[in-house]
Amino acid sequence: MTRSAVWIASLSLLLGACGEAAAPAPVPEEFDDPFAEEAKPAGVAEKTVVAEPATPTAVAGGEAVAAAGEVVGPAAGEAAVEAAVEAAVVGEASPKAGAAGATGERAGAAGATGEKQPAKKTAPKGTPAPVPSDSPVTPAPEPTPAPAPAPVPEPTPTPVEKPAAPPVPPQQRFVGTFRFAGGEAQKQNLEAAIEAAASQLNALIRGIGRKRLKESNPVREQISIAVDGDKVSMTFGPGRTVTGRLEGPSVPWTSDSGKPVQVSFSLVKGRLVQTFTAEDGGRRSVYSLDDTGDRLTLSVTVTSERLTNPLKYALTYRRN
Repeated sequence: MTRSAVWIASLSLLLGACGEAAAPAPVPEEFDDPFAEEAKPAGVAEKTVVAEPATPTAVAGGEAVAAAGEVVGPAAGEAAVEAAVEAAVVGEASPKAGAAGATGERAGAAGATGEKQPAKKTAPKGTPAPVPSDSPVTPAPEPTPAPAPAPVPEPTPTPVEKPAAPPVPPQQRFVGTFRFAGGEAQKQNLEAAIEAAASQLNALIRGIGRKRLKESNPVREQISIAVDGDKVSMTFGPGRTVTGRLEGPSVPWTSDSGKPVQVSFSLVKGRLVQTFTAEDGGRRSVYSLDDTGDRLTLSVTVTSERLTNPLKYALTYRRN
């Protein structure tokens, strides 16, 4: 076979392989995909399925020809050149054919060398772009100094509680010396009270009774009180001191009128009480202090079997 005949045969095979592609197989009617419409984006036209290329056909000389009309292998470039020359001889060459020939030459050259064109290298993702040399360099920020630790307060020592002082006995408030501060008014009130009590007596003994009442109820200018535990001592003048124990037994004493009496002491509702008992009557003296402890009030009640109503009066004293 001559070289012209080989070119003609190769050209015929190429033209036959470039025929129309077969239409895609129709979709069966029973096929139903409920998500087909949702998967397809709106406004996008369906793409036409291109049929798979036909199986390469063997030609003389053992060279394979693709279904698209391009010879695969080292002979691809030579076949394209021969086809272009043959087209020029027979007068069927066209601009499209020239382009195809040029394409065939490039393909042939690539096939002959067997080398792939080097791909353009791209920087991996995440690599920072190079900084131009004229860009200002931003200095790195200075590290923030670590905050100074807060000062730890020194523990406050727990104050040592002092033992509470023992409670002061109520009778201790009466310790001291008190002077009469009632003035002439209280003395006149006392005389009037004694006169009223004497008027209750029989006329035959009224004078004697008045005298005894005055002698046993004098206005004492000063009273001194001393306390030692439950023992109380009261002094009304030189040689006139009586001592006894709170809630203790009565102690003997002689009244200002010279009669023997029994004296007892007690503490009732914060008041110091002194009781005198005689054969024909008695006397109760109650000493009370105000909130300041400076004002002492002496309240006296005198009883007798001859008096219908007791004799009552009050005297005021101030702490020295």
